[in-house]
Amino acid sequence: MEDSAKKVLIFGLSSFGHLNPIACLVSELINRNYKVINYGEERCLVKIAHDYVPFMLNEINIENPDLIIYDQYLLSVKYLQKILKKKSNTNKDLQPKKELFDASFNFVGCCLSTEARATELKDEKINILLNNFETINPNFGFIKPRIKLIYVSLGTIFYYDLSVFQRIIEGFSQLEKENFKMVIACGRVNLEKLNEMVSKGDYVIPDNILLSEFAPQIEILKRASLFITHAGMNSTSETIHFGVPVNCIPVKCDQPLCAFRFIDDLKLGVRLDPLEFTVNDIKDSMEKVLNDQTYLDRILKMTKISRQYDGVKNGANIIEKLLDKNKF
Repeated sequence: MEDSAKKVLIFGLSSFGHLNPIACLVSELINRNYKVINYGEERCLVKIAHDYVPFMLNEINIENPDLIIYDQYLLSVKYLQKILKKKSNTNKDLQPKKELFDASFNFVGCCLSTEARATELKDEKINILLNNFETINPNFGFIKPRIKLIYVSLGTIFYYDLSVFQRIIEGFSQLEKENFKMVIACGRVNLEKLNEMVSKGDYVIPDNILLSEFAPQIEILKRASLFITHAGMNSTSETIHFGVPVNCIPVKCDQPLCAFRFIDDLKLGVRLDPLEFTVNDIKDSMEKVLNDQTYLDRILKMTKISRQYDGVKNGANIIEKLLDKNKF
């Protein structure tokens, strides 16, 4: 890359739901010969955000970037907004309360790149599972797999309530075992707790459930019949892109609003309260979405809309126009 290449600094959060779309965008910008430096802040707490500001200012002064991109949930940029530029977002058809967003917001679509998101799978059990399930999504041919795969991921920030995973496991165990397989990405802390409970004989994990600290979400969504999700914007965008109906268990931040849009407005699944849902509630919600064809029909309509957008290229095009000082 030439030294004269224009430079972009990105300040974001390091959790997967925030990092994944940025990684795809970074890959595209590098392919277009821009120099990109991406910073990830571990947490969004006020004190840490305040302490992060001097570092950000120092990096800006040293690197002298042509453009700065920031995550809207990064509190530290609230102190720096006067030097930051435009805002961009997701597919406008998915955006909650889209009528409240003015022309300064650019809706680029799902930022997903198979190449940028390629992951070396070190969990042999995950590899075996992926090999045993056919890639069916988006399922426009309405293929009915003999064994349906259910994927559970509640994000990488607010996923520490072990009881939520326990209720999901216990609800799933009431389904007909031979017809279903479940993959649960529960994070390191919960995985260790569950394994310890099992080793002590205090808890039983059905053998058609695979627990993992981390799971390759894109590869699983290509094969899944149902996604039990926290309804973060990244996960909801990806499940629409692959046409997988949902059970939403939102916790905080953007999740309740995304879940409301997904369930109440678009009717793409069932929404559950993380503190109040019971084992029977999650069992019934899984059966409802899996057995009612209209959920799949509706999400596939949204899939067709999603695939009209190329979020990575659209986002990179907007950045190029900003760097060239052109107006939209």
